[in-house]
Amino acid sequence: IQQGAAILLCVKARNNTIPANVYHADLWGSRVEKYKTLSESDVQATEWCELQPISPYYLFVPQDTEQQAEYQTGWKITDIFQESSIGIITARDKLTIHRTADDVRKTVADFVSLSTDAVRETYNLPKDARDWKVHIAQADLRSHPDAEQHVQPINYRPFDTRWTYYTGKSRGFHCMPRPALMSHLVKGENLALCTHRILRSATTWQHIFLTDRITDGNCVSNKDGPTHVFPLYLYPSELEIATERSLNFKPDFLKSLAEALGLSQVPPYQLPDSVSPEEVLGYIYAVLYSPTYRERYYEFLKYDFPRIPVPRGVEQFRELAGLGQRLMDVHLLRTEARVGHRFEGEGDAVVSRVRYAEGRVWINGTQYFSDVSAAVWGYEVGAYRVCEKWLKDRRGSVLGYADIQGYRGVLGAVGETLGLMEGVDLVLWEGV
Repeated sequence: IQQGAAILLCVKARNNTIPANVYHADLWGSRVEKYKTLSESDVQATEWCELQPISPYYLFVPQDTEQQAEYQTGWKITDIFQESSIGIITARDKLTIHRTADDVRKTVADFVSLSTDAVRETYNLPKDARDWKVHIAQADLRSHPDAEQHVQPINYRPFDTRWTYYTGKSRGFHCMPRPALMSHLVKGENLALCTHRILRSATTWQHIFLTDRITDGNCVSNKDGPTHVFPLYLYPSELEIATERSLNFKPDFLKSLAEALGLSQVPPYQLPDSVSPEEVLGYIYAVLYSPTYRERYYEFLKYDFPRIPVPRGVEQFRELAGLGQRLMDVHLLRTEARVGHRFEGEGDAVVSRVRYAEGRVWINGTQYFSDVSAAVWGYEVGAYRVCEKWLKDRRGSVLGYADIQGYRGVLGAVGETLGLMEGVDLVLWEGV
């Protein structure tokens, strides 16, 4: 059975004033094996594990709660940020998401000029959905003809920026464009955390990345629910009197941070004195890239948004903020990572059969990227093995010079990430 199934046995006692006892048992195996076991066993003979469901989740499964009190002292992401939203849901990725801005412009021009039936055939579209219909998508594009304004880069997958035509109209060209949140990533410079609330299938927590542009709802994972986006800055809307951007941190969190650092709060954002918004975001990002943090608190991370511990002082905060800012720059490919991953071999540079063997990432039978460690090749963000997915998403395409340099940059960024994660662990858990 691929999908998990549960059998719940409940007993209601009259005039009972004490909490009920809760027991749990697992049964693993094939469908046939499960049916056989259930038909031959008795509820009284089952080896039960007594549970003690506790706040805030009251889980009906065994849970290691040894670190719970320690974890709960941290600030939940939703208590740190004022505004957040799920990323963009296009409903038609192949139509709306492209590798170049020119491809977007061409698709939009064709899409609005064709009949409804011709559009379906040309773009091999499935039947209309409740929230996405061809004629409404065409009407949306026709009412937003200023191409250059709407052609926008989109953070599609980790280290993989694509292009789209973003009008911000719900149930238009994009099914759910999340304009209330995404406008803060369109109007000016910004940064935002991308993470998940729960894990549905992953056995490790690695569900965090960074964006500086509008972001797809499956950016971090397509298996663990939608990606949630938490911007650093909020830009005023056309209806607001304010003209300057504001900070998206909640006042109570900033007060707690200032107290932990022993610093006074200063205007205009009420940040701790001499601390920048980017440093605070860098500190949060660094914590979430600690391997020990991810393992130590996995039991809690898989059921809700992550919590961030307050720093143990200014020195630790500065060190982690610096490492986090370096991680952010690396993940946005803003820095030129030191790489030695040469592209070698004779051929047409067409991505056909992607594989890894003995330090080489092969894109076809004759060409490869050299000197790639197994750790870099196996590195994952959310549900994606980053280096493998980047290439497999380009299967059948020719890698041009810019693509080759871009992929070398990704390999270098992943290698640098692994080194920075080790550094974060040393600082975060020193003396613990």
